[in-house]
Amino acid sequence: MPGLSFLRKFGTVAASPKNAETALKSGAALLVYPGGDHEVHRPIWERHKVDFDGRKGWIRLALEQDVPIVPVVSIGGQETSLFVSRGDRLAKLLMLDKSLRLKVLPISLAVPWGVNVGDFFGHFPLPSKIVVEALAPIDLREEFGADPDLDAVYVEVVARMQAALDALAAERRLPADRMRVVCAIEVSAPPELVWEFVSDPGRQLHYMSGMTRWEVCGKQEGGLGARYRMLMRVRSAEVGGLVEIVEWEEPRDIAWTSVTGVDQRGRWRLRERPDGRTHVEFRYSYGVAGAGLLGWLAEKVAAPTVSGNIRRSLQQLKRQVEHEQLRRLAAERRKKTAAA
Repeated sequence: MPGLSFLRKFGTVAASPKNAETALKSGAALLVYPGGDHEVHRPIWERHKVDFDGRKGWIRLALEQDVPIVPVVSIGGQETSLFVSRGDRLAKLLMLDKSLRLKVLPISLAVPWGVNVGDFFGHFPLPSKIVVEALAPIDLREEFGADPDLDAVYVEVVARMQAALDALAAERRLPADRMRVVCAIEVSAPPELVWEFVSDPGRQLHYMSGMTRWEVCGKQEGGLGARYRMLMRVRSAEVGGLVEIVEWEEPRDIAWTSVTGVDQRGRWRLRERPDGRTHVEFRYSYGVAGAGLLGWLAEKVAAPTVSGNIRRSLQQLKRQVEHEQLRRLAAERRKKTAAA
């Protein structure tokens, strides 16, 4: 577009199949937005929906250049402007699709214009916290065969992105909703070993600071659908309830949500790093459902205790896992020495 050439110095190129092929052949990472203006200007009530409008050019490009696809989802951007319509019918009526190649003429509620048509003069964005998450790379031919079906790939990739976006939306909070804590640490051990600790209900009390109970409820000790009775000490009180595992992807992700008791959601994220290390992230959100202002104040008072417990828990997990890693390596060396 005219006037935007200065963006080139930041690594951008004009959107075209030729430029995309050139970028990939040069070894560069290429970020594309398949939904384009159709998805960017979707109504605010569809803000948590992945909608590429059936466009599959990105799949063809990945197959032609034999590169993996790394899906990326984000949440919060749609909340900076309140779109009420894409205005695709209006754009067609005004023949903008032919004269300016504009397939949409978005209508939004924006400062300072009130009703903003086309956003030609810009607007002041509303404050919003934007969270971006990159998913696991997808090798199309490895997962879908030597000659992948474009429709099958499209459905599967969009489904994975939608599941990730749904998870982010579930953790989204508004004032007086849930408090949210995210802590991370690097552990000098492979993900498989870290998984042994975080997935084992019998080990939870050994490293989870402030946790006073984590008991299996029912016959299922782990996996999707497993339930646990958990209690955490917050100041002089013990809070918690019954939680259920809603995501179980070994050795990467475990997520749970509350069934009874305190409204809460938790997630372990394990990501492999070079040299056999693991990036461990723990996400926890909680709140008192329907408690209003008094509940919000109680959550604020509890926040420092909960955050401190989670930080200490990750440090204790790191120490225990790394100690176990050293113990296993030493045992393996002794075994080799004895065999020699």
